[in-house]
Amino acid sequence: MKGKHLIIFGMLACAASGLFLLWLLRTPDNGVTAPNKKGNSTDVAPGATGKNRKQLTALEKAAALANIRSRTNLDSMIAQSADKLGATVGAVFISLDDHYLEELKKFPDSKTASCVLACLSQSLDDRLEWARRLKQLDPGGGLGPLMEIRSLILMKQSDKALQLMPELLTKKSLNIPETEILSDIRGAWGTMKFSSDEATSQAMNNGAFGSISSAISGTLQNIWEAQTAIESGQDPIDAAGQQMQLVEMYRNSFRGSLDIEIVAKKMEERILQQLPQDTEYGKENYTVADRLADAKAAHKELSTRIMELGAACEKATPEILGQYQSICFLEGETAGRDWLLRISQEQHTPSLPGPEPANDATREKQIPFSQ
Repeated sequence: MKGKHLIIFGMLACAASGLFLLWLLRTPDNGVTAPNKKGNSTDVAPGATGKNRKQLTALEKAAALANIRSRTNLDSMIAQSADKLGATVGAVFISLDDHYLEELKKFPDSKTASCVLACLSQSLDDRLEWARRLKQLDPGGGLGPLMEIRSLILMKQSDKALQLMPELLTKKSLNIPETEILSDIRGAWGTMKFSSDEATSQAMNNGAFGSISSAISGTLQNIWEAQTAIESGQDPIDAAGQQMQLVEMYRNSFRGSLDIEIVAKKMEERILQQLPQDTEYGKENYTVADRLADAKAAHKELSTRIMELGAACEKATPEILGQYQSICFLEGETAGRDWLLRISQEQHTPSLPGPEPANDATREKQIPFSQ
C-alpha cells in the first residue's frame, strides 16, 4: 500500500508549489512516504519485483538514498552509461550536487545542459554565461533571454535587464526540455538497476521541474519588482499585460501540469491585485476586479480537479496507476489525467481498459512499463 500511496502523492505533488506539496503531505502518519527535501523518495529495494519487493524502514530508506546519491555511486552510474550527457543530467537531479553541475559544463553544445546550468548554477556569472549560451543554441526559445534578465537583475543591473524585455516578448514558449530531462532521470535510475516501472516512477516523482519552475516564477517576480522600481513612465495596465504574457509563456512551457496551472493563477492574481480595481481591463465593461474574480474562480476549480484526481488515484488498481504514470511520462499530465478520470468514471473499481478505445490500444503497445 505504501508503494501505491507513493505513486498517488508523488504524481500529484509538484515542487513548484511548496505550500501545496506540504498540504498534500499534511498527515505523515497515514502510510505516505513523503519526498525528502531534494524531491525524491524510494520505498523498495532497487531491482526488486513482485513478492521480492522488500519494504524498507525509515532508516533503511535514508541509508539507501544516501548511497544512491553518493558520488561514488553516481560516478559509477555515469561510467556505465553509454549516454554521458544524459547520465550527468540525471545525476544533477538525483543528487542536487554542484559537482555534477560542473560536470555538465563539459557539454557546451547541449541545449539541455545549458538550460540546467542557466537555471540552477550557484554563481550569477555562470547563470549569465549559460543563459547567453542557451540563446545561441535555441534562438527561438524564451528561456535563455528570461534567465539572462534574471541574472542581470540579481547583479543589480535592472536597467540593462529590462532592455531585453522586447526580445523576450517575441517568444511564444520558453522551450524547456522537459521530456529530455525526464528521460535522462529515468535512464539514470535504470542504469542503477531499477526496473522500468521504478525508474519511471522515480523520474516522475523527482521534482526536477520544481527547481526549474521556481527559478522561472521567481524571475517573473524579479521583473515585476524591477519594472515597479524604475520610473519608466509605462502605463500600469501595459506593464501588467507584459507580465500576463510572461505568465502565459510559463504556463505553455510545461506539459499540462495542474500544479503549474495553480502557480500561474497565483501569479495572475498577484499582478491583478496591484492594479486599480475599477480600471477597465481587456474589454468593454470588464474591470480589473472582474478579471481578478475570474482568476480566483479558475484557481478554485483547479483545486477541485486536483482533489478529483486524488480520489481517482485512491480507487485505481496498481496496474491502472502504472499505466497512468506511463502516459504522464510519455504524453504529459493532461493526457494522463484525462485518461485516468475517464477510466474512474466508467468503473467503480478501475481495471485496465479493453480494446474498444483505439488510443488506449495504441498506448498499450507504446508503454511496456506496467506489463
